[in-house]
Amino acid sequence: SSDAGATWSDVTPRYLGIGQILSLSPYTTDQAQMVALMGADCTLQGMRTFTDGEFWEPNDEILASSTYLDPANPAVVVTPAGALDAPCVTPAGARAGGGTTAVICGSEASQTTDAASWAPLDQTGVLALTVAGDGQITTAREDAASCDGMLVAEPDAATCVPSIPTDAPVAVTLDGQGVPWLWAGDTFTATR
Repeated sequence: SSDAGATWSDVTPRYLGIGQILSLSPYTTDQAQMVALMGADCTLQGMRTFTDGEFWEPNDEILASSTYLDPANPAVVVTPAGALDAPCVTPAGARAGGGTTAVICGSEASQTTDAASWAPLDQTGVLALTVAGDGQITTAREDAASCDGMLVAEPDAATCVPSIPTDAPVAVTLDGQGVPWLWAGDTFTATR
């Protein structure tokens, strides 16, 4: 989307035989990188676009600079600093930034800043998370006691986004100004 989520274009590189996206990171207005399994043999590959996703090209340097769950061993988080054993058998939503790596285990999130030990975030109902460049974690979670919808919890604030389905796929990200954006089902919205 280039209009704050009002319209969307599918830029999945199906013409290259993409099988599964393991990580996807935009880094400028029209540029992004991803780690994906490609082709019939599911070859792990880094991909980059400079054309708003219209064309993608292989780039092996992306593998060394990305954080993703190891498709051969999903209990391992691959990071630029090396492989980490996850704090659970089936982690999801691996994200990293500013020396912090975070994952979701069931409905709880854990983080590590030393690549050796994991600490829980002490939040339940976590459906998605993102990590800012300074290492701060933002989560999107269910919290029926305080929010009829989705609660977006930042390090120093929480925002209730009402009437958002919690049973649909959920993602949270930060824009260039650090504003959390929530994507749940058919809703894509800034949370503050």
